[in-house]
Amino acid sequence: MLKPLTRCLMRIVTANMSPTSFLQFVQPLLLLLQLLLIDRLWLGLGVFGWIARWTSRHMLSGKRWIRSEITSWIHGNRQLLFKYTEIMQYMQKRGETSAA
Repeated sequence: MLKPLTRCLMRIVTANMSPTSFLQFVQPLLLLLQLLLIDRLWLGLGVFGWIARWTSRHMLSGKRWIRSEITSWIHGNRQLLFKYTEIMQYMQKRGETSAA
């Protein structure tokens, strides 16, 4: 559902934009996305905290499992941030070469 909508929006936006104006348009959207991810982090930590309390009452290895889940979630977000910075650097380089 979101993928075709995003693709359509990107076609409309990029049709008549230079790379710098495209970046100016996309940066607030990416900031909003980051805020949503942070919001999901707090929600996720609350859910994980509840699961950790429940599992620690019933299973001894529950806390270790929760810790590994949180670590893998944070690692996934780091990879996402790394990809985001790679894309932004590529767009900036592309903008510099097209301007020259």
